[in-house]
Formats: sequence, structure tokens, C-alpha cells
Amino acid sequence: MLFLKPFLFGVLLPAVVSGIAFVVAWRPWQRDAPVANGIWGGAIALSVGYIVGHVGLLGWPPFPPVKATQWLVYLALASGVFGLIIALWHESTGLRWGLRLLLSGVMPWLILRPVLKYTWQPIEGVMWLVGLGVAILGFWLMLNALAKRFRGASTPLVLLVVATGGSVTLLLSGSAMLGQLGGVLTAALGASLVIAWWNPTLSLAHGATSVVAILLAGLWMSGYFYAEVPVVSALLLVVSPATAWIGQVEAIQRLGGWKVALIRAAVVCIPVAVAVAIPLVASLSSADSYGY
Repeated sequence: MLFLKPFLFGVLLPAVVSGIAFVVAWRPWQRDAPVANGIWGGAIALSVGYIVGHVGLLGWPPFPPVKATQWLVYLALASGVFGLIIALWHESTGLRWGLRLLLSGVMPWLILRPVLKYTWQPIEGVMWLVGLGVAILGFWLMLNALAKRFRGASTPLVLLVVATGGSVTLLLSGSAMLGQLGGVLTAALGASLVIAWWNPTLSLAHGATSVVAILLAGLWMSGYFYAEVPVVSALLLVVSPATAWIGQVEAIQRLGGWKVALIRAAVVCIPVAVAVAIPLVASLSSADSYGY
């Protein structure tokens, strides 16, 4: 019974809800359907899937939130709406960039308000917020470029590896709650992998990547500032999706299909594994020092 609630609300519910939303939006059995790109459906599916999992585990947070991590529900909602708008009007360059800049800039301020108030001096706080905002925007653009280039199961598989590694890193860094919330997003992404493997023409570009980028950034930022996520682990997780571009090597491209997707995921596993290993080694060393 101890693990029943985390499994039901942290894994099963977000996976089922996201899966249903993906099927309704994508209609993967109709490969020539107008929504076959899956652009707008991903934003709704991942946003709703995460929200139901988060609320199932921790309840609906007050507004304004009291704790930094409670903002993740509202960020999931906002990124889902923004992702939907970006997906439907993705040819509008000004709107797309405006929404990305707005959310990338506001999110660090929302998550880090306690640190801004009690720890940093004003100039230091501004520097951190600007730097984190630029990093979030860059991460967002990187995920979107990846999703635009690689259709089908390849991008969901890569994102699933990154999200899983991030969840384990958070868990090993002293925050079971953040690890569980990372697992909620991982479960939702798992549903996208199943559907995308069914229809290799589907894409997570624009809509879904908006939700994934904001939630992963929010989780990892919370882990770094409010738990004990090592800075090297955080940086490795952020850059790990970029290693999937190895799939563009001609020799790998010739393998075709699912083999290329697996190679991309395997390469991404390398920096993710190192990110996980750092807090794991630290926790084992700490346990040894106390004689456990």
C-alpha cells in the first residue's frame, strides 16, 4: 500500500491521461490526417498529464503558491496554453518569440522568489535571473529543433531518457518529492513514445517541447537551489539532448528506422548516466562515512 499512491498518481494516471489526449489529438491510425504532425496535441497531452499527476500526489496548490514547487502546476498550465498557441500559430515569428521570452523570463523569478528575497543582493539576483532565463530559452530552442528534425519515436525516446535521468538525479539529491514529480512527466512522455512509435510521422515540435522544456527546467532549478543537485549534473542534463544529433552522421543514417532512434537514445544515455552517477557516488560516500 505504501507504493500504491505514488504508482497510481505518479505513473499510471499521467500516462493514461496523456495517452488518451494524444490519441484524441493525433489520431495515429490516420497517417494522412490534418493533425498528423501532432503539433498542437502534444501541448495539451503533456500539460494535462503532468497536472493530474502532480495534483494526485500533492493536491491542488493554492494561488499564489506558498512553496516554489507548487508553481510547477501553474507553469504546466501556462506552458500548455503557450505551447498550444505557438503550435497553432507557429508561422508567426513575433508571437512565437514573444511567448518564449515571456515564459523563460518569468519562470525563474517565480521559482526563486524565496532566494531572491532572503539570499541574493539585487544585482546578484538580476544576474542570476537573466542567466537562467537565457539558459531556459536556449534549452527550449534546442528541444524544439530536435523535435522538428526527428519525427516519430526518436524524439520522445530521447526526452524519456533525459526526463528519467533527471528524476533519478533529483531523488538521489535529497528530494523524493521532486523525483516523484519528475516521474510524472516521465510517465506522460512514455505515452507519447507509444503513440509515436505507432505513427512515425508524428512530431513533438512546438507544442509539446514547450511543456517539456519549462517543466524540466523548473524541476532541475528547484533541485539545484532547494535540494542538493550538483551543478555538473544539472549542466549535463541540460546539454544531454544535444548529443542526439549524432544520428545525423551519414553512417548511422544508413541504418534507418528504429536503429537510428536507439543509437540516438544510447548516446544521450552517456551524459545522463554521468549526471546520475555524481549524486549516487556522493550519497554512497556519505553513507559510508556514517557507517551505514
